[in-house]
Amino acid sequence: MILQPRIQNFARRKATIVSSDKNSIERLQNTLLKVGVLLRRIETKVSDLSFDDYELQPTEDVIFLDGDLSGSLLTPEYPGTGFPVVPIIGMVGSEAPSRLGRLMTNGATAFIKKPIHMDTVFSTLFMAINAHNERASLVEKIADLDARRHSRRHVIKAVTLLMQHFSVDDERAYEMLRKQSMHEQTTIEIFAKKVVDRHTQSLDSLLT
Repeated sequence: MILQPRIQNFARRKATIVSSDKNSIERLQNTLLKVGVLLRRIETKVSDLSFDDYELQPTEDVIFLDGDLSGSLLTPEYPGTGFPVVPIIGMVGSEAPSRLGRLMTNGATAFIKKPIHMDTVFSTLFMAINAHNERASLVEKIADLDARRHSRRHVIKAVTLLMQHFSVDDERAYEMLRKQSMHEQTTIEIFAKKVVDRHTQSLDSLLT
């Protein structure tokens, strides 16, 4: 397996802090600035944080979420995965399972202990951002595999349609699909869906 290069420079990052702990906010703010992370926003309640007014960028944003706050963080997610598009770092005061669980439910993949110690911020950022990138890459690969698996049914149906329409066997029908998909510079799955979608029309116009 080829590993992605790990990010060690956070100069382009922008942090959103969700906490009512003034001491933690101050310590985080000071330390983040030292490592080049800009402070984008501070909210004292989870319910006050809305992403309708600004778009989160996976390559820029990171969220620090205080586990002592209640509520659900409505972070944009990769479609159909429940996985947030940006790294979320849980700020842990109480280690009660309910609060840790709430942080995980809200998408936290890394944690930093309160009170915040400045020498732990960089390592937490490093773990959170790189772990999130690796999981995001895996999520995208799984989604692609699922999409291709789903699209295989179009290939099977298209082969059947071509067999019936041109009176050929399955191997010949598949070869026709393959050659025409190459001719149109697309995947066989995409071209097969095109055949299926237009099966009520003349198939002769699709195959040259």
